[in-house]
Amino acid sequence: HSFNAHPGNEFYVTRHGVREMLFNGENQQVKYTFDSLKGDDFIIPENAAPSKNPCLDRYSVCKEEAARGSCWSSPGWMIVHCCQSCDPHLQSAKLIDPKVRCSNAHLNITDPAWAKGDLQRLFASWATEEEFKGYTPVVLSSPGGEFGGRDGPWVLTFDTFFNAAEADALIRGGQMVGFEGSTNQGNTNELGEKEKVVSTTRTSQNAWCIGACEEIPEIDAITARIEKVTHIPRKHYENFQILKYQHKQFYRSHHDTAARDTSPAGPRIMTFFLYLTDVEE
Repeated sequence: HSFNAHPGNEFYVTRHGVREMLFNGENQQVKYTFDSLKGDDFIIPENAAPSKNPCLDRYSVCKEEAARGSCWSSPGWMIVHCCQSCDPHLQSAKLIDPKVRCSNAHLNITDPAWAKGDLQRLFASWATEEEFKGYTPVVLSSPGGEFGGRDGPWVLTFDTFFNAAEADALIRGGQMVGFEGSTNQGNTNELGEKEKVVSTTRTSQNAWCIGACEEIPEIDAITARIEKVTHIPRKHYENFQILKYQHKQFYRSHHDTAARDTSPAGPRIMTFFLYLTDVEE
């Protein structure tokens, strides 16, 4: 593989598709220090494997982030990636086990987030209530065609939900964090991490709007608007996933969630698409 590097840059080697570091037989972390003068190949030792101690710090910023309170504000990410630094705060050495960390009891999950009929009532309110008329709702299909469109599952668009300046801000945010080749989820490792795998069903480029990106005022305004419309707080959202398609790139027909998700989070209940550019019909 080729990459941009400067002399002295250090790279650590991970298990494929996740950020789980590899160690050699002497329990030394497998690293590669770039030297432009040598130009030699780096060969991963045959005995390279994850550490027998799963509670490690993967990044040099872990201690600093733990001191800033990130173990409490972002426990899901910090327990896995900064386990050692978060152990005094959260007992993360125990929580690194996904059977403990992701149990219903630990997450205080008792009842489903939505009751029977809630989704129907939400879509019906979008189609009929005055509060949402300013977003120009258009019903493409609804159960029995009762609220417009053809008979089928709810499909509804808001044709004036956000403006051109907000669309430009999302595109700018994607460029800020950087676009990479889109991936799919693969196997799950012992720490509960999903492997990233190259997909043959999607060829787009992807950027997750995190950090400074989600703090852009226009993006924050869109998120607040989605909260108001869906009645779901943003703490239950994934970050904006900004996709870029070049000529002849595609994402083939697919289900947007697994057929059956028995994890505490459960299946994804809603996907809110924002189309940032248009094409000729």
